[in-house]
Amino acid sequence: MCIRDRACDARDRLSLARLLSGVVGRFERFFGGPAPYFLWVHQHPTDGATWPRAHLYVEIVSVWRSPGVPRYIAAGELGSGIFFTPLEPEVAAERLREA
Repeated sequence: MCIRDRACDARDRLSLARLLSGVVGRFERFFGGPAPYFLWVHQHPTDGATWPRAHLYVEIVSVWRSPGVPRYIAAGELGSGIFFTPLEPEVAAERLREA
């Protein structure tokens, strides 16, 4: 994947697209069909400055707690930008791997 101080090339972008497609596919299999989600991409600033600690970060958050059951997002989550899951990370990861 992309290395610090180097832009992503076509191969990197294809790898990222395959990864994201796989994750979204797992969401859909887990929820039993098309599932809405939030997707944020945080990237290295493009102002020409050196940003040694900047990195590419992709975040995907489901808006459902379970198939067809909305997950109401709390004000604290919106304000902080940190979204909580009702599952332990290990359980969520295992379920997505199984999907």
